[in-house]
Amino acid sequence: MSIGSQSTSDGVAVRAGRERSERAVTIIELMVVVLVIGALLAVAIPVFNGARGRASDSVAKSTIKIGHEAATVLMVDTADFSGVNPGSMAAVEGSISYRSGPSPDPLTLSVRANQNWFRGAVRSDTGLCFYVYARPNQPTLYGSRERNRCRAQHARFFATSTTW
Repeated sequence: MSIGSQSTSDGVAVRAGRERSERAVTIIELMVVVLVIGALLAVAIPVFNGARGRASDSVAKSTIKIGHEAATVLMVDTADFSGVNPGSMAAVEGSISYRSGPSPDPLTLSVRANQNWFRGAVRSDTGLCFYVYARPNQPTLYGSRERNRCRAQHARFFATSTTW
């Protein structure tokens, strides 16, 4: 009997290994496949998270614009922003939420207004706060800043540009 073979009960020698055509996958080959998949995931996950963040920022910007349009509709009636508050804005545009406190999410607009100005703020899931600051017969100002508490009153400091 040769090395690498064993005898069966009927005395026929059987090879201990498999034929080349039936070769098993080795541990090295499995490790290479796992490493390739890991490398692909290392590239794909940050790209996915970046796209998710940009989508959240876009939702927050849209909420700011919708809120500003609702405030403008209310301003047309009185020629100032004195009638703008969370309740009146919800009556004009109910697709988003309004509150006088900080914005907790991209679909809730923090609102503050008096007869001379309207301020709004929305917090994105990325941690950015987006702001709008509007005055009658003046250009509307927009801005963004990373903040923990996203309040409309901060708009007068951080909304400094006519574009995003």
